[in-house]
Amino acid sequence: MGAVSYLSSADLNDDGLDDISVGYSSISQVGLLLSTGNSFSNNINLSAGGRAAGIFAGDMNGDRRDDLVASSSSSGALSLWFQRDLAPSPQVWISDLTPAEGTLMAFDASNSTDSFSDRSSLAYLWDFGDGNTSVAASGHHAYGANGSYDGYLEVTDRAGMRGRAEFHVVVEDSGPIAAAHLSSSTIHEGGLIGFFDDSSSFPDRITNYLWDFGDSSPAVTTRDAEHRYLTKGTYVVTHTVWDEDGDVSTTNVSVVVQDLPPVASFSSPKYTFSEGEPVLFTDASYAYDGIASWSWDLGDGRVLTSQNVTLSYPGPGQFIVTLTITDREGLASSFNRTITVLGTDPGAGELLTVAGGVSFLMDEPITFRVSAWPSYLPIVRYAWDLDHDPSSGFKETPGISINQTTCSFPAPGEYRVCVRIYDANSFTERFLTVAINNVPPTAKFVSQISGTGQVTFDGSGSLDSVTDVSGLEYRWFFGDGSGWTPWSNVSDASHQYSTDGIYQTSLEVRDRWGEVDSATLNIIVDTSPPSIDLDDATVLTEAYAGVDTVVRVKVTDVSHVERVLLVYECGEFNGTLVMSRIAGTDSYVATIPGLPWTGTLSYHVEAEDAGGHSSLSATLNVRVVERPDSTWILTMAAAAAVAVALLLLYYRRTTMVVDEVFMIYRDGNLMAHQTRRLKPGMDDQIMGSMLVAIQDFVRDSFKEEASTGLNRMDFGEKKVLVEKGENIYLAVVLHGKREGRVPHIMRQAIAHAEERFSETLSDWDGDMDKVRGISEEASRLLRGSVLDLAPMEKGEGL
Repeated sequence: MGAVSYLSSADLNDDGLDDISVGYSSISQVGLLLSTGNSFSNNINLSAGGRAAGIFAGDMNGDRRDDLVASSSSSGALSLWFQRDLAPSPQVWISDLTPAEGTLMAFDASNSTDSFSDRSSLAYLWDFGDGNTSVAASGHHAYGANGSYDGYLEVTDRAGMRGRAEFHVVVEDSGPIAAAHLSSSTIHEGGLIGFFDDSSSFPDRITNYLWDFGDSSPAVTTRDAEHRYLTKGTYVVTHTVWDEDGDVSTTNVSVVVQDLPPVASFSSPKYTFSEGEPVLFTDASYAYDGIASWSWDLGDGRVLTSQNVTLSYPGPGQFIVTLTITDREGLASSFNRTITVLGTDPGAGELLTVAGGVSFLMDEPITFRVSAWPSYLPIVRYAWDLDHDPSSGFKETPGISINQTTCSFPAPGEYRVCVRIYDANSFTERFLTVAINNVPPTAKFVSQISGTGQVTFDGSGSLDSVTDVSGLEYRWFFGDGSGWTPWSNVSDASHQYSTDGIYQTSLEVRDRWGEVDSATLNIIVDTSPPSIDLDDATVLTEAYAGVDTVVRVKVTDVSHVERVLLVYECGEFNGTLVMSRIAGTDSYVATIPGLPWTGTLSYHVEAEDAGGHSSLSATLNVRVVERPDSTWILTMAAAAAVAVALLLLYYRRTTMVVDEVFMIYRDGNLMAHQTRRLKPGMDDQIMGSMLVAIQDFVRDSFKEEASTGLNRMDFGEKKVLVEKGENIYLAVVLHGKREGRVPHIMRQAIAHAEERFSETLSDWDGDMDKVRGISEEASRLLRGSVLDLAPMEKGEGL
């Protein structure tokens, strides 16, 4: 062939294998060597336009197939060879060409062939000849009716080239399959049995059913049926079905009908009755074949043969009554019941307590009573078991033979009381359970204090039930750090306190059931008199004649300061004042009225505590002199008076003295509240707090019946004056620090209110309608300004 000038490899026949193209240098041909996998064969020579100077193999037109190009330099020719497309070759595979109608057959076209480049893009179309198609390469198909069908497989490649293969299927007819099941294969004669169709048919549906029960009864044409066999025996039931094509299928089932034995039974209105009482026993037996005979065994040797019987028994006991019946085929059945014949026991009502309850306290007398009446024989006696235990039986409490008894129980718990009512040969029982509750102890004690701090305690006044009181245990807590004493049966104790003070002493009392009660008292050990400390800041050494002298003193005591007196003397005039305690402090204050003469004012303070211990302060002397009286002083005083008058005139127009007025009943309840505020100047919470503070101040300052006079307290920046009447306390909140004539007007307001409501205030119950108008009395202090409430000359009123 000549020398080889060029080689190129490519798939030149679209079989997926690389082939070789050869260009010859001496002739104008290109040789093709096609690969078979292990070798090359089928040499093909292609004519070229000249001797090949170059060869190229590859897809030149975009159809995914390799083409061939040869060039010739000597002739200037270019030769092209393009691979052409081939139609696919379809391959049909069907699992069964003679299937029964409705059964699935498999189909597969995966063995269809085409060029290598087209194999992955093949499309399939199956036409089964029954109007159904599929585009799957493989799958399953069922023919819905018998007959002959011509179908085909068409395979299309990506270029639209098609290949077709035909097939022929003969579909055979498919008939129904009869099947059935029974509700029971064995029944008694007269029993009802159910027949249920389980037949199947595909694709043709079942259209007709027939049941032949094998006992000459009419056939039934429903899908399911039921039938009653009247006579014992074995029956063959035939079930037949037809489908739409007229195909038929039959199946048989067997039924065994057994003889139905009789069933004996009887009833009675009651099975427990008294001796001698007639009771009707009614036959309730059943026999399918009819009852031929009855036999009643009464359990006491008697036998009766009627269908129904009336029984009575002469004595108590239990008896088994048996009824035996025989049907017409000779089968027998028996039924029995146990009856109880009672003796004629006495009749009785409920066992009750006379008090009506079932819960009582230890040692509390309880009266039990039962009502009873004879049934046949007279009642002869009553017997009582006051702590009945069913496990140990009835244990009679001696000495009680009537229908009522009274007793008490010495320990808590539940007690079951039983009473028996006897006649000559039987008895009736009645029961009642009562709950007995422990009476918890009540701790009480008194104390006696000696002047040396020795205190004797006596707890013998503690209380408990009669049974428990003698066994009480006691222990004491003296409140001085010595701890609790051990439990003891001794009810009294003695303790020595080493220092004065208020000790919270407790007594605990415990009964034998562990119940504990306690009582607490504050023990005041006070062997020393009160301590009096004159306030150096208020001790005056000189005073003017006619001017009040205020004395303030601090008095402290371990217990309670009972009374503080201010005793004064000036010349031939002397007097004693009860000093008032300033709320929240240990300070007491009193005012010695101004004396119209000069000289030496001497005073001392006496204090007494709740224990009767008293102390006496040193005597203090105050020199009382006349006010300075010179013309220049008078002139300056006049000028100052004019300035003050002008200032007061200004305040008369702009400044009020009293902001709030509270009128409080002696028990602390608010009766009236008046305010000068046109707009809220103090929030309601602060006002509420102020009212509580005032009420506490009133209770602390005036708890002594003898406490009188004006008291003062501070609430933040506010100054509060409190005045006491017989039934009313009046408290005012000042606008500033000046009091002016406010105390005087307070006393007048209290006196006027006490007089106006005198009949009501002595025992007022809180009904505001009974003191209607009392707010007007409180509003007296809001009517003026500074000038109105400034000190007035004697004789001036409100």
